[in-house]
Amino acid sequence: MASYLYGKGDVLRASKYIQIALEETNFYNARHRKMEINTILPIIEKQRLTMIEERKREVTISLAVMSLLVISLLVTLSIIYKQMKKLRTAKQSIQQQFNEISEVNGKLQESNEIKDQYIFQSLYGKSDYLDKVENLLKKQDRKLKARQFNDLQITHKEFDIKSERENMFSSFDQTFLKLFPNFLTEYNKFFRPEDQVILDEAGNLPPELRIFALIRLGVTENERIAKFLNLSINTIYVYKARVKGKTIVPKEEFEEYIMQIKKGI
Repeated sequence: MASYLYGKGDVLRASKYIQIALEETNFYNARHRKMEINTILPIIEKQRLTMIEERKREVTISLAVMSLLVISLLVTLSIIYKQMKKLRTAKQSIQQQFNEISEVNGKLQESNEIKDQYIFQSLYGKSDYLDKVENLLKKQDRKLKARQFNDLQITHKEFDIKSERENMFSSFDQTFLKLFPNFLTEYNKFFRPEDQVILDEAGNLPPELRIFALIRLGVTENERIAKFLNLSINTIYVYKARVKGKTIVPKEEFEEYIMQIKKGI
């Protein structure tokens, strides 16, 4: 049977059967069978060992190929990971730049809207101011031509600089509160209830609040603030120190809190 199977190429089963035959022969001590078995056994076992070696070689080659594939896969994954990391970093950088650009555009838009409002106010205010000056000059010219010198002083008093300045401040306040309708509410959040401020009867800002309104508009130089409000620089410092002394937020960050107050929609 072992010889038959060997002839058919079934070496493993032939080896198994020849081993069984050898055991039986040894058990029964059949010498003539031993000689027959010893003739074919080496041939079968040699072929079996050859097959085993070929199988080992195939397994070794397979393992080597698999190892190369695994290494290639790891290298590929490493490259993909690095590329994804670069892409993620690039995406974060692009997003950050986009946010910065959006923030800058927002500030530019806000700045343009503020400028538009105050340019319109300035043109309207100057036009009104020129009309008043023109009317005053016409009256004085008529008085001079009529030699009514005593009446010149009366016409001069008709033009009240203090009143005109108050009108300018009132116009500024109304324009500012139109741009920042929540400014007073947000500003008062920085103080205890007893230290919060309110508008006057005409709806105008208190002088100290007007300072921080200018700061919110980007006018941070004390000299420019003092000139606009017709106050001394020392008075500006006093107002600022007095306000910051009452706030519940960090004094050194108070103006940053002011700048965070959003413009109305």
